[in-house]
Amino acid sequence: MKVSCITFIFFLSFFSAFPQMNITIDGSLNFDSSTLSITEAGLDYSEDEKLTSTILLSFENSDDNDKSKYNWTLKISKTGDAVLVAKRTGPGSNANNQGSVKIYEGLDELTLTETETEFFHGNGEIVDVPVTISVSSSVTMGMGTTGADVVFTLYER
Repeated sequence: MKVSCITFIFFLSFFSAFPQMNITIDGSLNFDSSTLSITEAGLDYSEDEKLTSTILLSFENSDDNDKSKYNWTLKISKTGDAVLVAKRTGPGSNANNQGSVKIYEGLDELTLTETETEFFHGNGEIVDVPVTISVSSSVTMGMGTTGADVVFTLYER
């Protein structure tokens, strides 16, 4: 299986009291199928085979002078036919290096669908939150190329 296109689309949902928050990504998704251990027409194929890649998400207020703590929720969805799973693998860091990071949920694997689903939520500016995206391989998909778009949407909580 070859995954040729995984792109990210970001939407920010703004409310009158919600500041403009920026989501940034450090890294890119690269899936290398040479790591799969399929040797003879799927005889050695494990249903648990996944191609995984990690990115870092950062959530920062676009107004550098506003250091208020805002509660936010990150929702995630996807388009396309690839089977994708997302998981937050760490808390990230406080953007101002002061106090503890306030981030919750997202530590369990979440199979992405076209329906927007809450992924995790937090408080204030948090940087370098590690997120893994996995694509499940399947011998039933056959040869060819498949793709998907991952959509992150940030809401006031």
